[in-house]
Amino acid sequence: MIERPAGEAAANLDARSSGGSGRGLADPSGVPGDPPQRPASEPATLRIRLLGGFSIALESTTLSGARWRGRAAAAVLELLALSPTRALYRDEVIDLLWHDEDPEIASARLRSALHAARRVLHALPAPPQALVQTRGERLLLYPEGPLWIDVEAFEAATAAARRSGEVAAYQAAIDLYAGDLRPEERDEDWTTTRRESLRETFLGLLLELADLHKRDGEYLSAITTLERAVQLEPALEDAHARLMRLSTLTGRRQQALRQYRRLRDTLRRELDVAPDPATQSLYLAILSGSFPAPSEPSSAPEPATPPRRDNLPVQLTSFVGRQREKEAIAELLVDPAPACLLTLTGVGGYGKTRLALAVASELVAVYPDGVWLVELGALTDPAVVPETVAAALGVEPEPGRSPTTSLVEALRSRRLLLLLDNCEHLIDACAQFATVVLAGCPGVQILATSREPLRVPGERVWRVPPLELPDLHRFPSSEEL
Repeated sequence: MIERPAGEAAANLDARSSGGSGRGLADPSGVPGDPPQRPASEPATLRIRLLGGFSIALESTTLSGARWRGRAAAAVLELLALSPTRALYRDEVIDLLWHDEDPEIASARLRSALHAARRVLHALPAPPQALVQTRGERLLLYPEGPLWIDVEAFEAATAAARRSGEVAAYQAAIDLYAGDLRPEERDEDWTTTRRESLRETFLGLLLELADLHKRDGEYLSAITTLERAVQLEPALEDAHARLMRLSTLTGRRQQALRQYRRLRDTLRRELDVAPDPATQSLYLAILSGSFPAPSEPSSAPEPATPPRRDNLPVQLTSFVGRQREKEAIAELLVDPAPACLLTLTGVGGYGKTRLALAVASELVAVYPDGVWLVELGALTDPAVVPETVAAALGVEPEPGRSPTTSLVEALRSRRLLLLLDNCEHLIDACAQFATVVLAGCPGVQILATSREPLRVPGERVWRVPPLELPDLHRFPSSEEL
């Protein structure tokens, strides 16, 4: 393994971004998702698409499809694009792509993949060595020029939509999601967590947009949006239940009943479970005619949805395997002498983010001012940590004040939980931010995930172990089942 300089540990490739670093993101004044126009003297923007398929474009030349026959060549470029720093050590790439290979063979595979990638990149109007650089043991993606990456643009647009609450902003973010991350490589472990996270974010946007349409009395638009969610994720029970309500409210009772049967059959076929009791009760209410209430006109808009008290992503799959850890971590946060700063640490891929999200989702009702996720994985500039937190909370910095000072003033009387996800490459900035906020805001608690502790006074550290594999030689008892 390569010895790395302090402070240059590679960022977690499963990181998700709530605001991004500003490098290569969409120009808010132009077409959503398009990079800003550049002066003639500046390098052209390298555009990389990973959602729905892989392509790289520079100026008017696009490389996609059959050009990338070599899976390894494309995978190396995709790894660099998904890295928050746009750089990885050679051993990191090898660990992700060829971890079960002999080290010499794996190194040879990486050299071959780089050669193949540069051979394909020759078709772009720039030297391949400028697009993928090698500096010692590090690989860098287009370090001298601007980058636009659709994943980053989608995540930034999502954060903007959730801050604004506007239908147009939600639609702009949804339009950037061209499909799942690397759909042609679903069997590769290193993409699974990120793919599922992006998919969950997209489905969450659809559900939230449907709520906005419903709020505005645009029931048919809400139905169309929810049908898109169900088409993408047939077992998404929340979307089915909302479709049942909206179909009934628009006078399509039989469609609502068919929607329930469709959900029931899908859950039975794919998961071997029944719909939740609340969904079953809704079905019986529609069947009996007690929903909607006779005193309410079916076409009347429902009361406005109360403001959200969290920005946590939709969890598409149930959380299994860490129930005891989840309960113990939650107890540390709600204990009579609670942890003001609790950091989940461990090796990348051990499930720190998933565990933190599972804990946070259980505690939304505990905090009067909510639970707020701040995704730091894609940030490269430590100076923007405070403004990224402010953006996630919807706090506008006051003129003449720093984002940190504005946040302290805004949060001084609030009681909430901040989830700072993927702090490892911004340790000093996160530690400084936590120290200032916790000192000035007695009602704020911080749950952080990081490969290493923040080393802040009063910090409690929970080391996340790998998931235990089941004992294949022991059958579970009926009580365990």
